[in-house]
Amino acid sequence: MNYHVARNGQQLGVLSATDISLKLSSGELSPEDLAWAQGMASWQPINSISGLAAGSSFAPPPPPIEVNPYAAPQAAIYHRRNTATTTATELASLGQRLGAYFLNVLTVFPAGLLFALAMSKMDKETEELTSTGMLMMGIALAYSLALLIYNLIRLSTHGQSLGKKWMGIRIASFEDNSNAGFVKAVILRAIVNGLIGAFVPFYGLVDVFFVFREDRRCIHDLLAGTHVVKD
Repeated sequence: MNYHVARNGQQLGVLSATDISLKLSSGELSPEDLAWAQGMASWQPINSISGLAAGSSFAPPPPPIEVNPYAAPQAAIYHRRNTATTTATELASLGQRLGAYFLNVLTVFPAGLLFALAMSKMDKETEELTSTGMLMMGIALAYSLALLIYNLIRLSTHGQSLGKKWMGIRIASFEDNSNAGFVKAVILRAIVNGLIGAFVPFYGLVDVFFVFREDRRCIHDLLAGTHVVKD
């Protein structure tokens, strides 16, 4: 079937459906141009005539990407995106992780000091603790137990030991940055990793050096499926 084609009240000629399709693709015709053929009640836009423009692309080419030659160069920064919040997650710095480690050591120091003082109060003749030594030993045990329970709860619910809390960082699941939970943060990351270190020579040293990877994940992070991020 042939169509009369017009634009702005001026007829452009009589074209077949194939010719119209080709001219649409080349840009010579617009989808808004009018067409009429025998049997039609009135002139209609080409894109409203069923089957006439099938297979033709009316979409204009995408605009060119504007490049600012004076823009400052952008550094590549490693980050994961939280799929739940679509916000970029910033990894904990080496300083923060090291600081958290030493703070955790410091929290244990009072218990160690009390144990040492308690042992110094031992009666040399009977080799038994004096009442003062027993009191110090009891305080040290109570403090150690309270610190352990606190850290277990914080790690399970917030991914934070006391040191990590003070440094403003937390352990998170690597996949979606959600709370790592008891299994990942305690069982895999601490207990299983500790058992491996107890039987494999130099494991602990190698584990620590993995923190210099781009994603800052130590072996215990790879084992547990976690990473450490800023809270």
